[in-house]
Amino acid sequence: MRLPRLRDRAGDPAERLDLAAEALENGDPRRALDLSAGVLRDARRGGDEAQVVEALLLRAEALFDLERFAEARREAAKACEAAPEDPAAWAERGECAYRCAEFEEAAGALRTAVELDPEDAEAWNLLGRVLVWLEDTAEAERAFRRAARLDPKECVVPVRIASGEFDRIAAAVYATIPAAFRARLHNALVVVEPLPDAGDVAEGFDPDTLGIYEGGTALADDWPERIVLYQRNHENVCGNLGDLREEIRRTVLHEVGHHFGMDEHELPY
Repeated sequence: MRLPRLRDRAGDPAERLDLAAEALENGDPRRALDLSAGVLRDARRGGDEAQVVEALLLRAEALFDLERFAEARREAAKACEAAPEDPAAWAERGECAYRCAEFEEAAGALRTAVELDPEDAEAWNLLGRVLVWLEDTAEAERAFRRAARLDPKECVVPVRIASGEFDRIAAAVYATIPAAFRARLHNALVVVEPLPDAGDVAEGFDPDTLGIYEGGTALADDWPERIVLYQRNHENVCGNLGDLREEIRRTVLHEVGHHFGMDEHELPY
């Protein structure tokens, strides 16, 4: 998230913008939304374009945190119209469009963001993830590499493996679950898919989700049971095969834990 930098100056409406930013940082997006609405109204009346843009971006951030992604996308688009040379506005629009499954729009916005600010590792990495959805492998690779050069602690160049190899790793992880627990999973299947369904993303599903568990629990056997792993999303956060194996292991154990009603830290393996 790209919160506005807090200013030292007090006063109205600048003070309210600072309070809205603080509310977001403190996990209170509803207060941030209320505060920024008043600032936006006053800034438009007063013709203060800088405050208009800042208020719009705060509103987009707040709406995003409230998972009102379509509304956040609209506010970010307004910020881009008001300040077409502001890279933060385009990056915010790209992130909001991504969560709405508007991948072409997201890619266009993020390309503009990195043109305006070539040092933004976060935007480069997100552009890479968006381009994976668009199956633009070469450009995605370039974006991931640029992000990793700019911020090697937070960003990786994804490792890519064949789907069959990913299946074998997932099966090997599943086989390490103690037999007593596997017996309670009955005929659960581990299914590997490249990415989540775009229609589900448009309805609010996180496009970066690593895996999900579908089915009943140990106390309520509703069928079928499936552990679904999303290969591209696993690869996007892993820079080598060892890290990928570990990430797959963690996801499988996490999703098995849902079957038993456990949190991840409660699993006995």
